[in-house]
Amino acid sequence: MAMTILPFGVLTAFLQWPPCEKSSCKEALKTLGGALVTPGITEEILFRVLPLQVGAWHGQWSRLAMMLIVFAVPFHVDSFHHLGPIKIFADRRFLTMALGLGIASTYAFVSSGSLWLAALTHGLPVWAWLSFFGGLEQLQDPDSRLNDSDSSSSSS
Repeated sequence: MAMTILPFGVLTAFLQWPPCEKSSCKEALKTLGGALVTPGITEEILFRVLPLQVGAWHGQWSRLAMMLIVFAVPFHVDSFHHLGPIKIFADRRFLTMALGLGIASTYAFVSSGSLWLAALTHGLPVWAWLSFFGGLEQLQDPDSRLNDSDSSSSSS
């Protein structure tokens, strides 16, 4: 997963390169805890554990992929995310990397049946993005919100 998402993120300038170490060890651990709970455990329960029955999807990867697209894209561009940095969650580079992460998390869950493996597969890359590749800065940037003129021009 890192061999595809990391180069894509760097080449498209979504991920900050070289990685930074601006946060203290304490801040990085706090961010790790948060990333493992949400999106790690919370989203994995909602989008993998509850809808996917372990063993029921064996060999049905096209159905799994369609389910990922149906859940992941609307989830990241819904009104819940409009309260925060919507430009990030509507960014095609972000959505492409989120889809790759969703595929990896789904594979981890379906092949192992483990919520914990899927949560780590999801939470660790999010933590790395937030702590080392400019994610926290992107989320805290006041210019990352859509204003009324941005939202009307993006809907046309």
